[in-house]
Amino acid sequence: MPLKDEQGNWLNRNGRPIPEANIDPIAKRRDEAVSRMVAKALKLEAEMKKVKEEILAEVMQYIGHLQKLNGIKKQATKGNYTLSDYANLQQVQVSMSNVIEFDERLNLAKTLIDKCLIKWTKRGNQNVRAIITDAFDVDKKGNVNKMRIIGLLALQISDKEWKQAMELIRSSMQVSDTRQYLNIRTRKNVINKWEFVNLNFSSL
Repeated sequence: MPLKDEQGNWLNRNGRPIPEANIDPIAKRRDEAVSRMVAKALKLEAEMKKVKEEILAEVMQYIGHLQKLNGIKKQATKGNYTLSDYANLQQVQVSMSNVIEFDERLNLAKTLIDKCLIKWTKRGNQNVRAIITDAFDVDKKGNVNKMRIIGLLALQISDKEWKQAMELIRSSMQVSDTRQYLNIRTRKNVINKWEFVNLNFSSL
């Protein structure tokens, strides 16, 4: 449905009221089509959220029953479970993933790393320079690639300033959030590869 003011005028993208009689028929038809499609999508999203909540509740109910049978006190964890059917052709996976952020110490580490790069460039070590520069490249939103920065910690480099920089990176890592993911997989027989049921629950 179009957005209207009290007088029944249609409001355009700039918030200006336009009399309905002056609205292009094509614009009216497009408005109706978009409204119908978005309404369907919103309805489906609400249904998917409800189904996701129901599945997660059933998983936790089963885990709670299992804990009770084994005399284990109920745990607060809500993830890292894989439940399979008897034939092992269907699976429900619930996993938890930490969202890592870096604090201001990452910039201090970058300063030390830059000093290392200046030293190493003189020695012609261009390959390592490319790897490190790539790790600190920012995307369109100004965010660094977290996995590539974490990957720097695995590099075996015996340089005092490099090691100090790696310690700063480690100390700057903070868990800002924990996300729960639900994936459902099926396969036709035990020799086939698992295929995800493409519901994209994890993004809801």
